[in-house]
Amino acid sequence: MSPPFPVGSYRDSKRLVALHQPSHLVRLVLAHALGYLKWTQTLPMIMGWAMVWTVLAAFLLVNFQSEAFTILEASERFLDRYPWIVALLPAVDEFGTTDAEGRLYFDGDDIRGVVLAYWGLLSAVLYIGALIIGQFRPPRPPSGLGSRLRIAGFMSAGTFLTFLVAYVISSEPYHGGPAGWVLLFAALSILPLAVSLYALTVGWICDSAAHVLTDGGSDTGPDDPGAPRTG
Repeated sequence: MSPPFPVGSYRDSKRLVALHQPSHLVRLVLAHALGYLKWTQTLPMIMGWAMVWTVLAAFLLVNFQSEAFTILEASERFLDRYPWIVALLPAVDEFGTTDAEGRLYFDGDDIRGVVLAYWGLLSAVLYIGALIIGQFRPPRPPSGLGSRLRIAGFMSAGTFLTFLVAYVISSEPYHGGPAGWVLLFAALSILPLAVSLYALTVGWICDSAAHVLTDGGSDTGPDDPGAPRTG
């Protein structure tokens, strides 16, 4: 996704001078705050799709075991070759609670601590990454809400069809009737879509407001060479 406002538009000298005015600085700070807020609401959507696709990967693993084992063996060799990747992952016992017998378990407070520890940090990393990518792209207004929702709809439909095709062509036996499995596949595809509807709507509102605060509220006119190009 592109950043909520065209960072590159501030390279023009006239606009850089305008940034020293208090009103422009306030608008810039508000635009950055909106950009960060957008990613705090987008992160649950990313995690939702990641969890559903993890379930899908496990489903494919069971249905196509010979191919899956080949991929798993290749992944194991890759991690053995680059152990620093595993070292970056947090240890499980950092967040769980160990009882007197050495058993590790998690409760609500443990899970809440993990979420609070990484939610804000990951949102900041994603936002900074979006700003860096925006430096290499021409300034443009935020995309419409409809196009964002269509992409989420296509992702949901693709996820459902992948589940369904894997179920139909699989030679593995299943417990329960086909109707129950189809309903399960539909639920797994619709739940992240519902989260996406909320996250994308909030993101679009933040993008639009940030665009108004920066380019839409600037003093440059349409004939000004320093005005951002929205085409």
